[in-house]
Amino acid sequence: MYAATLHLPPAPRHLPRVTLLPLLLASLFACTAHATEYLVATNGNDVASGMGGWANALRTIGAAVAKATRDGDIVTVSNGVYNLTNQITIANGIVVRSFERGLRGAANTVVQRKATAQWHENTMRIFQLTHPGAVLEGLTIRAGTGNGRDFHGMGVNMTGGLVRDCIIRENGHHDNFYGGGVYMTGGTVSNCIIRGNSANSNGSGGGVWASGGQILNCQILDNNAGGGEGNSAGGGGVYAENTSVLIRNCLIARNRTTRADAAGVRGGTIECCTIVSNNVTGANKTGGGTLGSAATHSIVWGNTASGTNLSNYAGGSFTFSCTWPRPGAGEGNTDSDPLFANPAAGDYHLQCEPVKSPCMDAGPNLEWMTTATDLDGKGRIFRDIVDRGAFEFWPDKPLIQNAGVTNLTSKSAMVRGNITWAGAAASTVIVYHGPSDGGTNPQDWANELRLPGLRRAGPFEATIAHSASNRVWCYRLCATNQYGASWSDFTGGLTLSKVDVSVTRRESTEEKPAAFVISRPATAGNGPLDVYFTLSGTGINGRDYDRIDSPVVIPSGAKEIRLIVTPRFNLGDQENKVVELTLATGGYTLGIQKSARILTRAE
Repeated sequence: MYAATLHLPPAPRHLPRVTLLPLLLASLFACTAHATEYLVATNGNDVASGMGGWANALRTIGAAVAKATRDGDIVTVSNGVYNLTNQITIANGIVVRSFERGLRGAANTVVQRKATAQWHENTMRIFQLTHPGAVLEGLTIRAGTGNGRDFHGMGVNMTGGLVRDCIIRENGHHDNFYGGGVYMTGGTVSNCIIRGNSANSNGSGGGVWASGGQILNCQILDNNAGGGEGNSAGGGGVYAENTSVLIRNCLIARNRTTRADAAGVRGGTIECCTIVSNNVTGANKTGGGTLGSAATHSIVWGNTASGTNLSNYAGGSFTFSCTWPRPGAGEGNTDSDPLFANPAAGDYHLQCEPVKSPCMDAGPNLEWMTTATDLDGKGRIFRDIVDRGAFEFWPDKPLIQNAGVTNLTSKSAMVRGNITWAGAAASTVIVYHGPSDGGTNPQDWANELRLPGLRRAGPFEATIAHSASNRVWCYRLCATNQYGASWSDFTGGLTLSKVDVSVTRRESTEEKPAAFVISRPATAGNGPLDVYFTLSGTGINGRDYDRIDSPVVIPSGAKEIRLIVTPRFNLGDQENKVVELTLATGGYTLGIQKSARILTRAE
């Protein structure tokens, strides 16, 4: 355990720069002085204005989208579950995003079709994008379903625009349908997790069906295409109608087709992708990994199909790629085992020790790689030569996690964290803190506290001085060594306000879910506050009810956040379950009501 006292910096700090993916899209909106932000919360009211703070938030996303009529307008959605009865169409250049943004925001902000007794009773997709400047960001998009011909893309149907940092899962359709998760004729899908979608019975493109656009830095996992006969069938992960569809830096794994070819990808141009563990189950079908694709700098390995010697690929072209058997034509291909770090556990990073992967430093470099990142967000080129597949090998720079705050007083607090890394390089932990949030830019923080020379992984703590008596005092953790720097995934806050928990209803059903209400006094100047908690009881988080993760953020200016407990019941288990939430210590004091219970009940 490490401890330190406060040191103010004598001069500006400079940390190693981490290359980020620049999404330079000409069609993206340009924010102007006239842009308006509309707020949405589960406890909002659609007769409100949606502007000027969370007290005026709207209740439904559709109501906010209807108000956001000018290009550049923003719809910001607070944490929670939003049940739709009609699809949301975005026909202008606006942004619809979660409050927290990123994949963390997506995990906490769910937009889904309202459940009915039978899935086919409510044929409905979730989002449709018809404008090149439309943006979806940081949302979970799930449970869009349908039954019938020519009703494509039950999660997202897009002719253009940008879908970024979204989780698109468990959408599907039956009968001559394209694109279980996404149907796209243009635009960009970037840094998304597309998982568990399906296009059954003569469908294609379980995860994505595309005739144009690009799919960048995505995880496309566990999707299914029911398939059928002919050139329009297949593509459990991705069906690309032509080579103009670009699929870059993606992990495409564990997808499948039944009665069709190409479990991983059918068609398209594939660059720096890892396509692995996809499975064609139909008799005499081919292309477990790819069919008819143009692949370069990629790994297509460990896929299965019933056709002889066509488990990994069928047709198409390969250059500078790793697959088996080695393609008869194409420069720079290899059929050597790529040596994944731990494929049995789903870790498809390249192994460096004890034997170096033949896909490491395999090159050649392409111009776009200079400023790009891999699927982990690391620089696409390390040691001057690019690796094959979706993951570039980098020596482990330190990784850091925020573990909350203890010993909070009016003048000081003990900030805790954990640091992990491999190798012998010493690391420095830096606690940046001050009256405002500096994000991941060291120059924007008022103070820093350094813990230099850490040579082993584990927990650490540091005491900082603060002035949080009537406002939030912000802090964020950073770790750096000779290989690079990393930041904790969110900015924490300190406040002397007390935090309590209550419930909206004592019983939660699928039709009328109850929620835990985590609240603080409505003190002027409150900023965003991370609140930690534990869940217990007879219900299992993520199995008996939709997953709820700690910490959760009370937005700036808001006095509460609601965590909806949506029950999950199956035929084998209809028992009521107890869900108990207990507040944990953090950058705040605990009120009288530290825990609360909800009973999940079948209808």
